[in-house]
Amino acid sequence: MRASLLRLLRTRGHVATGARSGSQAIELAQQLQPHVIIVDIVMREGGGLDIARAIKSDPMLAMIPIIALTGSPDLVQDCAALFRAVLTKPCPSATLFRAIEALEAVGTPLQ
Repeated sequence: MRASLLRLLRTRGHVATGARSGSQAIELAQQLQPHVIIVDIVMREGGGLDIARAIKSDPMLAMIPIIALTGSPDLVQDCAALFRAVLTKPCPSATLFRAIEALEAVGTPLQ
């Protein structure tokens, strides 16, 4: 799924980098300071909730919007404030791009 998502984002002109684990996602966020982060709630070595908490607790990263993808929206009910959008899998690409465009519309410049 990660490879498909990266390919889809790049096709639409976005600069996209993928992480293989939660810890790598946090490291990449610190290094790259991305304009948006898309996380799967269930990942190896820390899922999307752990990633979002770590990012939101880091003053240098806290303003980066996070979009969550999940097959179980119930998992994020209590933590929805961590995310700008929570999208249920399978997520049509049009839905994902609407979420990204909504971030752009509120002044979040995306690469």
